[in-house]
Amino acid sequence: LVIGGLGTAAFATMQTSLVLTEAPPAATSRVLGIVTMCIGTGPLGVLAIGLLADQIGAAAAILVMAGIGIAGLSWTWLRLARSPL
Repeated sequence: LVIGGLGTAAFATMQTSLVLTEAPPAATSRVLGIVTMCIGTGPLGVLAIGLLADQIGAAAAILVMAGIGIAGLSWTWLRLARSPL
């Protein structure tokens, strides 16, 4: 738990620093708002994986959610490659 907590703290600090250094000054507030909104939807993913694990088992649920995450990341990457911010 200590290692997980340290990793989470480091990631949260890096995430905010990255937004502050890379977002255009005029868009910083909007970008931080989007980041906060995404963080707030995290419990929905936990609920979904819990419900899925009840149905198909924990290992299979993790694989399904990993697949969804990879698909979402791929879609976002391809979309940004076509029209950069």
